[in-house]
Order: sequence, then structure tokens, then C-alpha cells
Amino acid sequence: SSGINAEYGEDPSESDILPDLEDPSEDTLPDPDDLNPEPEESSEEDAEDNGLASGGTVAMLEKEILVDTSIDRFRVIVSVTPASLLSAVQVLVPSESADDPLCGKLADGSDNLNITRSLADTNVLFDVRTKTCQCTGYWRLSYPESVESVSFYVKSSGEYLIEFESYFVDETGPAVIANYAPCLGIKEYLVIKVNQYEKINPASLTAKLVAVAGNVVQWEGSLLEYQENEYSGAFVIPLTIPPDMGTEGFRVFLEGTLVNGVRFQRISGSYFYPTSSCMRMTEVLLSSAPAHILRQKKKTYVYVSVSNNGEQGDLHLLTCRNSRSYPTTVGNPTKISGGGSRANNNYHSKSNPVYLDPGQSAEFAVAINGPRNKGDMESGRTVAVTCEMTTTTDRILDSVRLTEMTEN
Repeated sequence: SSGINAEYGEDPSESDILPDLEDPSEDTLPDPDDLNPEPEESSEEDAEDNGLASGGTVAMLEKEILVDTSIDRFRVIVSVTPASLLSAVQVLVPSESADDPLCGKLADGSDNLNITRSLADTNVLFDVRTKTCQCTGYWRLSYPESVESVSFYVKSSGEYLIEFESYFVDETGPAVIANYAPCLGIKEYLVIKVNQYEKINPASLTAKLVAVAGNVVQWEGSLLEYQENEYSGAFVIPLTIPPDMGTEGFRVFLEGTLVNGVRFQRISGSYFYPTSSCMRMTEVLLSSAPAHILRQKKKTYVYVSVSNNGEQGDLHLLTCRNSRSYPTTVGNPTKISGGGSRANNNYHSKSNPVYLDPGQSAEFAVAINGPRNKGDMESGRTVAVTCEMTTTTDRILDSVRLTEMTEN
């Protein structure tokens, strides 16, 4: 689901909206209400230990948090390494709002803006509230240049709490398998489900895959044509993840316009880590006919495709099993195709494990034998067939469900 909520009134540049972050874990993101609500001051001794002694100049870096009028309150939870530098982290008011009297003092002289800073062992929390109107624009998260890593998480509240969930599904068979790691270089299906869809202009919705390495947008597309139906906030998007993205991971960015005309952006709370080696169950046959069925004394064949979309050749081992422990045979590859060097012919024999050069793929036929005794079967019972492919860097699982059918 969408873990970072950020909105903006104008369309920012990619450098503005794609901060270089590490994935924050639950250990570093406690419930803000559990943190000490009282601000803590860092001592001069602490400042000297951190290289922040008074009178010295500390180089600071900034990341932007984009806020518009639809957000009533937001909280920023920040972690840095080393944690001793947390005391130097600041949240700064947008420069374009700094001179706005509504962002500072009210007519009666009281403060409109209230920022509470709470320091814990591994986090610092900034709770930002306003009494009458929001300080909109590009808020800035400031931190010392000397930090080794920085991650932050933003939680907002307001009328338009747009969130989304995203995951990949296997569309190769009638039994869709969700929440698996996508593969590089092959067609995949990304599911995006948006809440409060009625508050969004459907034609404005776009999604981006943004790589962790370099914060590069690797894929971008409009969602409207992939909508399940006119009134649904669910989309199934076919796409190919570029092989050169690598396996460091990426996040999904969702952008669009609310019905009130305000631009918004949401970022998935989880990271996806694609695999360079891929395995897909492509077809299930019984007696040469497509059927997800097991029969007595019959063989059902599950066809599995294994490919190497990485940059190095590697051995690929395929093993399969089923939930009823029926005899299962994984043969040698029936076909090897694709490019790659064939300088060492010993590597390219049709064996299991099979050596695949970059860009090569192998096809396997996996036979599941129905039991010899009718009493061992139960008509309508589900048998799960699970295959596992292992390489020196990847371990990939995929499964398919078969149904037992007994003769009358």
C-alpha cells in the first residue's frame, strides 16, 4: 500500500519528486504516538561529538516534501545513520510561504503554524499543524551532508486521503498468483488498486516505476486504458521491466489530479526487487488438451519456461513437487533458445541443471503421474504443484493448482 503521502500544487521536476531513499523498516518507523511528544535539546557536548560544534560550518543537504491545501496535518519521521546526527535534522518552511502572514502569525498575534519536534533513539518526529490554513509548497527536510544514509516517512491527514496498493500477478493460467517478484525483460502484469477513486480525475492517472539506483524513471504509462471497469479503481497494467534496471529494486509512483483540480502524488510503501533469472509455468496439458486436471493412471504435464535475463551466464536447476506426493518427473530441457556465446559446448548440453547464457531460455516438461489406485484419489480435491528454480543468486518459486477427477 502507499506508504509515503505527498501532494503538490504544481507539477515538480523528477529531481524534486524522486528522493534517494533507503527502505525504512518497521524497526525504524515506530508509531509516532509512541514517541516522546516533548522536544529534546542536544547538548553542546553532543554537538561537538557530531561535528556540529558552535561556530563551525556544517554542510547540509535537503530533500523536498510537497504539501498542498488538501492536507490538514502531516508528520515526518526521519532516520539517519549514524543516529548521533539526528539532532541536526530539521524541517524547514517552504521558502515561497515564509513571508506569508497566514503561514506565520494570526491577526491576534498567535502562531498559526505549530511544529513539534520529538527525538527518540533512532528517529526524529516532526508533527506539523496549522490553525487556519496550510503552509503550502515545497517543505524541505534538512540533514548533514556527513550522514551515511537517510530515510523518511510522511503521514498526512485531510479530506483527500488517496492511497493505493500495488503488486504483480501471474496471468499465465486460470488461477492467478499474486504478490510474487517480477522478472526483468519479460511481460509482467502490475495491479494497482486506488481508494477514494471517485475523488480522482480518471484520465489524469499515471504510474511510474522508479529505480532505487539513481532514482531513474524506468517505465511510465497512463492507467485509464487498463481500468477493469468504468467505476473501478483497479487497474491491471501489462508492462516489461527493462533488463538494464537491475535487481536493486524499485518503487511505484502514482500521480494524478483530484476532482478539485489539485495535483497529487503517492509512492508505494514497499519496494519490489526483480529477479534476473525468471521462471514461468506456461501451459498445463492432459492428453494433449489444456486442462488443470489429474486423472488416475494419467500424466498431466506442466510446461515451465526458465530464462536468464541477467548479464552473466549461470546454472539453472529446476525441481518440482506436489501436495499429494504423487510421482513427479522433471525432465531435461526440451528446447534451449536465445542468444549468447556458445564457446563452451559442455555448458550448453540439455541437462538439469542447465547452463544459460544471458538472453537464453530453456523449456521443461514436468510430468505429474495420477495414482494407480482409484481409492487414492478424491474427485474435486485440489493438488498444488510447486516448482523451484535456483541459481547462484536467485531462488524462485511458482505453483499451479490441479483438480483431481475420478472416472465414473
